[in-house]
Amino acid sequence: MYKNKVIIVGNDHTNTLGVIRIFGERGIHPILFAISKTNKIAIKKSKYLEKYYICKDEDDAMDRIMKYYDNEKDKPVLIPTSDKAAICIDKNYNKLCKNFIVPNINKTQGMINKYMDKYEQFKLAKKYKINIAESEIIDISSNSEVKLKIKLPVIIKPLVSAKGNKMHIKICKSKADFDNAIIFLRKNSYSKVLVQEYLNYDCEYTIDGFSYNNNVSMPMCIRKLRIWPEKKGSMTLGIVESTDNIMEMKESLENLLREVKFNGIFDIEIFRLKDRFYLNEVNWRNGGLSYAFGDYSICYDWYLSSVSQKYVHPNKLEKSYYCMDDQGDLHNIIERKITYRQHLKDKKKSKIKLVENKDDPKPSRYMF
Repeated sequence: MYKNKVIIVGNDHTNTLGVIRIFGERGIHPILFAISKTNKIAIKKSKYLEKYYICKDEDDAMDRIMKYYDNEKDKPVLIPTSDKAAICIDKNYNKLCKNFIVPNINKTQGMINKYMDKYEQFKLAKKYKINIAESEIIDISSNSEVKLKIKLPVIIKPLVSAKGNKMHIKICKSKADFDNAIIFLRKNSYSKVLVQEYLNYDCEYTIDGFSYNNNVSMPMCIRKLRIWPEKKGSMTLGIVESTDNIMEMKESLENLLREVKFNGIFDIEIFRLKDRFYLNEVNWRNGGLSYAFGDYSICYDWYLSSVSQKYVHPNKLEKSYYCMDDQGDLHNIIERKITYRQHLKDKKKSKIKLVENKDDPKPSRYMF
């Protein structure tokens, strides 16, 4: 067993809870730096934590991490579970890399921040001949009329997820929809936004994986069966399956990640439209569905690779199975997308649930 501590930085969310449980179930009790304005958070109740700190923001977390754990004999491994945490770690890379193992692109401070920008990802996808929706940046800072180059329908998103709100994503099918969306986004203090061709896709996938020393691991993905909010939110019911089903997209993404020299955990969203696959976005940090991969843990494999300085080959998926975000799926009941009976039926057949956990029950009781 390696002695390198695991330090997790993130919000009170299933993403952070999943990473805590992944390491705890493998005998490593992580240290949590939770970003919260209140002490009333669910994730601190996990039995797997060695210690936790409540931090007012990510900068506060970085200051305390460097103060408390800067002189460890074995370099602690930092794992961000939110975009803001990933951005903050990246902007402190030059300070952190001396005494911590941290995610990075080409060992260069600021590069993860650069590629958090969705338009930069669009250009990157074009460079590596990866299908992606046509995109443009529009300036909405003034009250003048916004001219749109892309044909309707379109989807409008914050340029950087960490600087926006997922609930502010707008699908516009008409000019009136578009004009109303611009008014709404201006009221919410956006000055620039990304406008993309709207792809009415048939299916959405999430690929979780990691890169280490020019090796890229993405053995599994989740095919999303239910999403909340619909067409722009997170998975609430899905199937874990092999990435062999999306081999063409997989190989292109592997080439991209090798070329930019990313080292860390990633989460990639892709769409299938008829017989073609399209990149939606790359998240340069642990994904919210990572716990759903069960025994095939991505963040643990990256930890082992990083501390041993030797790439750890992932286990191969033996059989597909269902998974559920059992808290998120409640929204589908509230909005009458499904019945409570259907929710219970799907919950019963799901091998892994992101919140409810009989071995670590306190966080789920608090969340529900």
